[in-house]
Amino acid sequence: MTDNIYTLIPKIMNDISPIGKDSKNTGQGYSFRGIDAVYNELHSILAKYGVFTAPEAVSIERSNHTSAKGSVLFYSVVTMKYTFYAPDGSSITTSVVGEGMDSGDKATNKAMAVAHKYALLQVFCIPTDDPKDPEIDSHEVAVSMVKAAGIPVATTKPVAAPKPAGPINTTPGACPVCHAPQNKPHATTCSTLKG
Repeated sequence: MTDNIYTLIPKIMNDISPIGKDSKNTGQGYSFRGIDAVYNELHSILAKYGVFTAPEAVSIERSNHTSAKGSVLFYSVVTMKYTFYAPDGSSITTSVVGEGMDSGDKATNKAMAVAHKYALLQVFCIPTDDPKDPEIDSHEVAVSMVKAAGIPVATTKPVAAPKPAGPINTTPGACPVCHAPQNKPHATTCSTLKG
């Protein structure tokens, strides 16, 4: 009996070694896993099991931006659908978004390469040898940049919960807003009454 895609993916995952962030973006100073490192790790393993991917561009958005040096940069955002096929004809499909920027004609090619890289990394859960979780970093965006991007900015201030009229009741079943005992009248300002 020939394996189907659902049994082959775990076998492929078992054969894959971690791919380190050995490529470096010199302009912005960060390390990343390049598409060539991903292909080099996966090529012989996918061939061993007879698994391949077929790409389909679902959508492509293009725009132009000006670089810090004043030159034109072409920016592409592609949504790609990749279907992973097994020798028996079974398949799974995943969709990913890739972004690419270039001063020439390669923005869409870069976006497609990024999309394929992330489809492979995610379908096969390829680990990195870097123990740092990506959620460790946090970034703050200037309000002017957010507004320029057309993203609505909240202009309301947070509203404080009403203060209880008396001592806080911590009895199980007490109202979580005004702390009234279970089956007792609520404070007239309790938001649970305004539902």
